[in-house]
Amino acid sequence: MVHYRRFRNTDPPDLVRLWHQCGLGRGAATGFGCDAWDLLVLSQPYFDPRGLILAWEGDRAIGFVHAGFACNSDQTGLCHETGVVQAVMVHPEHRRRGVGRELMRRAETYLKSAGAGRILAGPAPPGDAFYVGLYGGPVPCGFLQSDAAAEPFFMSIGYEPVQRIGVWQLDLTKHRNPVSYRLSLIRRGTRVVVQDAPDHATWWWFTRLGRLDTLHFRLLPKSGDSTLAEATVIGLELYVQKWRERAVGIVDVYVPEPERKKGYAQALLCEILRRIRDEYVTRVEAHASESNAPAMGLLQSLGFTQVDTGVVYRKVSP
Repeated sequence: MVHYRRFRNTDPPDLVRLWHQCGLGRGAATGFGCDAWDLLVLSQPYFDPRGLILAWEGDRAIGFVHAGFACNSDQTGLCHETGVVQAVMVHPEHRRRGVGRELMRRAETYLKSAGAGRILAGPAPPGDAFYVGLYGGPVPCGFLQSDAAAEPFFMSIGYEPVQRIGVWQLDLTKHRNPVSYRLSLIRRGTRVVVQDAPDHATWWWFTRLGRLDTLHFRLLPKSGDSTLAEATVIGLELYVQKWRERAVGIVDVYVPEPERKKGYAQALLCEILRRIRDEYVTRVEAHASESNAPAMGLLQSLGFTQVDTGVVYRKVSP
């Protein structure tokens, strides 16, 4: 008989074992132990044991669901109005028995009791409170379509897709930066500054990306300090066993409004790619919402190809 309970401090070995046994697809890190789980999940300041619910049969954990919340608009705390199912999985030998459905019901009950009027499934900014560095590459981007069991499951329990995020990768062993007159002019008139974190890093940034190896790049004019473009690079060490190569992710690419459509983002990313290639990195991953045509165009211009899609779902029926 299956019984359900909230997280206990003795559970991490069972949670890590389930993660590795559930076949989550290309976008889930593998080979890590309880130390990584503790750092990236349990030690978050907003971790609530009531939101991590396990299913047990006898003395064996056979599934779990983890529910949390998005951040508020200024990224200084949580927004309890929006609840997000961060992860849900059931051991392959115990699927199609209603375990996943019951786990989701209990997660939804928890979120509603904490004030959520809107429930999403699939961690993605600004709702990626957990599993940064463990799922989705550099940051979670919903539940990946490469996990074939995800979409049919959520559709069957009253969820519908509300956002699709493209997962793009670049093979640096075959890549050559684009060459153009505009890029040449930008290189002559700018400089790149590298720092550990953005100047404007928020509490939300430090709770998530601050736990990983990051470098923040800023493109500046040679004669001034105004930012023309910026981006953060994240090391993906936990994916080495899955992908069999060194990889990094590029996130938070940003160009101030007055400087857009001038080639600064492309110029900065070209310089980033040149520098990380020199560090023997062979693969780069970046994400772009399918509604963000400029971002997808930027990645295509640099030779990235789409390898997966993350999907965020919304609860629409009981």
